[in-house]
Order: sequence, then structure tokens, then C-alpha cells
Amino acid sequence: MKAIEGNLHQLDDKKGSKVVEMLKIGEILRNRYTIEKRISHSNYNQIYRAYDNVKSRPVVVKIATPKLDPRRMKIEQMVLTLLRGKNHFVPLIGMGQIHNVPYLVMDLVGRNLADIREQYPPKRLQPITVYRISIQVISALHDMHTAGFLHRNIKPSNICTGRGAQKRIIYLLDHGMARMFTEIDGRIRKPRNRAGFRGTLRYVSLTVHSRAETGPRDDLIAWFYSMVFA
Repeated sequence: MKAIEGNLHQLDDKKGSKVVEMLKIGEILRNRYTIEKRISHSNYNQIYRAYDNVKSRPVVVKIATPKLDPRRMKIEQMVLTLLRGKNHFVPLIGMGQIHNVPYLVMDLVGRNLADIREQYPPKRLQPITVYRISIQVISALHDMHTAGFLHRNIKPSNICTGRGAQKRIIYLLDHGMARMFTEIDGRIRKPRNRAGFRGTLRYVSLTVHSRAETGPRDDLIAWFYSMVFA
């Protein structure tokens, strides 16, 4: 952390705690992406809205914090590269490193399901809306599982709508916890005796709670709990 403190500054978040800003407003990455504002943050990464000065369009920059294992960002990059062109995965535009931490540049998407839900007075989505979202999430998981990866962090805030002409398309986000569950030849990997907890407490399956090996069905269980929440 000390190695990068000189390049960063702190702001208060909504809860009054200090947030170390990984990027500065107005900073330009790779002589192309101008940072406009921070959209969200966690202990492990920060999301910024930026402007692509080459293609004249808004984009998102996701940058790791020093607490994140760099391998997590590489896994997300791998997943997005493998699933490039699939309907429910945000196009990966670029990648790089700044302040000794990695970042990804992706298309800007719309609001996530958790935020949308909060805007409705009963704080519930209509059944037909949940149905339409579910069809697309299941399609996204099918593509991801076919590619040999588990998502392992399905939750409403990782399910987003598109923007503009893509506003009715649902996107699956945040693949940093993904794990390959198949070998290169397609065989299922040998299960571990004990697996670490991965996911969000409210949505994970009993298998995850018991620290047993997970599979595609556990992503589907998390999807089901997410839709119950909606």
C-alpha cells in the first residue's frame, strides 16, 4: 500500500468512512480514457465512469485495490475474452495496469437489479419482469457453464440492464470469483475435499455454506434466491 499512497487520495463515502481513490477525476488512461466519476466501490475494486476519447462514447473502468488478489482480475479478463460476442456479457474493450494494480475497460451498462427494485414503491418487480430477466440470466449461465466456468457470485447487484438500443438485454457482471470446473478436455475436475466460501451470504446454496465442492447447480440456486429477492 505504501508504494502507491503518493498517487492516491481519500474521500469520504456515504457512510462516512475513508475511501482511497485509485483514480483521480480527469485522469487519462493510455492517452484515451478520461476518468469522469466513481460509480461504486468495495474493498477489492472500484468502478469508474470514463469517456473514450477515440470512439467518443462512455465506458467503465474497473480497477483493483491493493487488497485484491491480482489473479482475480486476470480470471475476469479470461472469462470476458472467452465469452466475447455472447449476448449477456459486457464487451471487454481494453486492459492495463496503473499504480501497480490492474484495471479493465468495458462497455457502460445500465442499472443493476438491486437498484431498480429499490425504485419501485412496493420494492418488488412484477412477476412478468422477473420471468423475462430469469430467461436471460439462465441463458448467460448456460454460456458460462458451457465455457467451463462457474460464476460463484450471482446476486441482484451483479445483474444489470443494458443502455440505449440494448436496454432490454440483461448482462451478468463481476466474474472475479469465477472458477474453472472442467479440464481442458471437458472432463469435470476432481472435487476438492474442502472448498472455500465464495459468494454472497444471502444468496449462496447450502453446498457453499457447508464448504463442499460446487457446480453449475449452485449458480442456479443463487439465481433462484436472487429472483425471490426481486
